[in-house]
Amino acid sequence: MNHTWLNWSKCCIITLMFKKIVSQLSLSPSAVSQLMFYSRRLKQERVTRTFSAIAAVLLVGLQFAVIAAPPTAANAASPNDIILGGFVSKNDLLNRYDASAELQALYNRFGISRADISASTHGSINSKDKTLKSIGRLQHTASDTEINVGAHTYWMRSLSVWDTGSNVVNGSNYEVFEGKRAKDGSYFAIIFHCGNIVSRTVPPVPTPTPKPPTPKPTPAPTPKPTPNVPTPTPKPNVPTLACISLSASPLTGERPLKTNFTGVGAASGQTITDYIFDFGDSSTATQPGPLATHTYTTVGNFTATLKVKGSLGKTTAVIPACSVTVSPAATPPSFTKAKSAINLTQNIDATTKPAAPGDLIKYHLTTKNIGGAAGEYVVVEHVEDVLEYADIVDSTGGNVSNGVITWPNQTIQPGGTLAINFTVKIKSPIPATPVGISDKNSFDLRLDNVYGNAVQITLTPPFSKQVEGAATSLPATGAPFSTFIVLAVCGVSLFFFFRNRQLLTEVKLLRGEFQGGL
Repeated sequence: MNHTWLNWSKCCIITLMFKKIVSQLSLSPSAVSQLMFYSRRLKQERVTRTFSAIAAVLLVGLQFAVIAAPPTAANAASPNDIILGGFVSKNDLLNRYDASAELQALYNRFGISRADISASTHGSINSKDKTLKSIGRLQHTASDTEINVGAHTYWMRSLSVWDTGSNVVNGSNYEVFEGKRAKDGSYFAIIFHCGNIVSRTVPPVPTPTPKPPTPKPTPAPTPKPTPNVPTPTPKPNVPTLACISLSASPLTGERPLKTNFTGVGAASGQTITDYIFDFGDSSTATQPGPLATHTYTTVGNFTATLKVKGSLGKTTAVIPACSVTVSPAATPPSFTKAKSAINLTQNIDATTKPAAPGDLIKYHLTTKNIGGAAGEYVVVEHVEDVLEYADIVDSTGGNVSNGVITWPNQTIQPGGTLAINFTVKIKSPIPATPVGISDKNSFDLRLDNVYGNAVQITLTPPFSKQVEGAATSLPATGAPFSTFIVLAVCGVSLFFFFRNRQLLTEVKLLRGEFQGGL
C-alpha cells in the first residue's frame, strides 16, 4: 500500500514538473535542457513500468487460475480419516460404503443406513456449534470417547477441537452431506474431505434379545399303590430341636463379597435361643434370630454352617442341609496407563520447552495393574502424529508398523507395573509442510499422542511455518476480496505504464518542435 502511494505521489510530481517545463518553453529556451533531462528520466522509468505492467497481468492470470482450479494440498489425507482422502460426490460415498464392510459397520453403529446417506443433502456446518462431535481413527486428547466397532477402535470428540488461529473464535466450515437417521430422526453429517461422521448423539449399543428357553415336557407321575399303614401307637411328647436349612446370597462375586445368610430352625417342647453361624473363614457369629451378614475379604471357597441352640441347653450338629459354600473371587485385572517424555538433548521435561531440530526425545510408558488378579497386556502406542516431525531411533523391542508401535504380550501381576521406553529424534530440518486439510492437528508443529494422559511437545518453528501461523490469525477474506485487491493493484500498475508512454510521446513531440526532432 505504501509502495502504491509513493508511485502515485511520484506520478503527480512528474506531471506537475512536466506542466511547468512546457509553460516555460516559449519564454525560456533553457527549459529545453530541462526537457531533455525529463525525457531521460522517463526512459529510465519505462523499463520499470513495463515490468510492473507485465507482472500485474500475470498476477491477475494466476489469481483466476487458482480460483478456477485450486491446488490440492500435499497432505490432504490423514491417518485420522475414516475414508482416506475423503470422497468427491454422493455416488463416490455410496460406492465406498458398498465396498467396505468396516464402513458399513461403523455407519450402522451410529444408526446411519445406506438409505439415510442417499437421502442426505449437500450442505455446510460450522464448528461454533459445540453440540457437534466428530468421529475419527486417532485419539488426540485424554478426554476423547473410545468407541469400539468389531475389531476397530474409533475416537469421538467435539468438532471444535480442530479449530486453530482465528477459527477458534469464528469456527471452521466443513462441506458435508447431512440428514436425519430414519430410525430415530437424529441429525448426522459426513464430512467430504475425510468421510468422518459428525453427530450430536451416539446410539446405545444394541442388546440382542435372548431366545426364550425351550420348555421341557413334564413326565406324568406314575401312580403308586397305597400301602396298608398300621395305625401308630401314640407316644408321649418328647422335646425336639433341629436345624432345617441355611441359604446365602450372593454366593459368588468379587471380593470384598458381602453375603446375607438366612437360617431355618425348628423346636418343640422348647424354644430356639441362639443361631450359631460359622462362616468358614475363621469368623463366627451368634444371633438371636435366623439372619446374619458377613463380608469375605479373601479369595477362596468357604463352607458356612449353621447350628441352633435350644432353651434346654442342647445344640444341634452340623448337617448338609445347614451348610452352604460361598466363593469370593479376585477382582479381575484392571489397567491404568500413564506417559511422560524427556528431552535428552536439553535434559529437561520435553513438554516445558520447544524441541529443536536433532533433539532426542525419550518417551516413558507406564502400565499398572490395579485389579486383584494377574492379567496379560499388550502395549500399543500410536505415534502417527509424532512421526510427522521425528524418526524412531529405539523402539526397545517394539514392532513399528504404519505409525503404531506394538510390544510383545506380557503378564502384569496385581499391583505390578510394566514400564516401556522408546526414543525418537526430531527431524533436521523441521518439515515446513502446511497444516493438514482433514486433520488440523497434522503438521501443526506439535508432537501429540495419548497413552492414558496426553503428552504435547512443541517444536521450534521454521520461518515458513511462522508465516503460516501468522496467516491463520488473519481474517478469512475469501476469493472475491483477494481478486478485488489483485485487480486494483493491476489497474494502478497499468495506469503508470500507459501514463509513462503518454508522457514520452508528448516530450518527443515538444523536442521535435523546438530542436527539429530527436
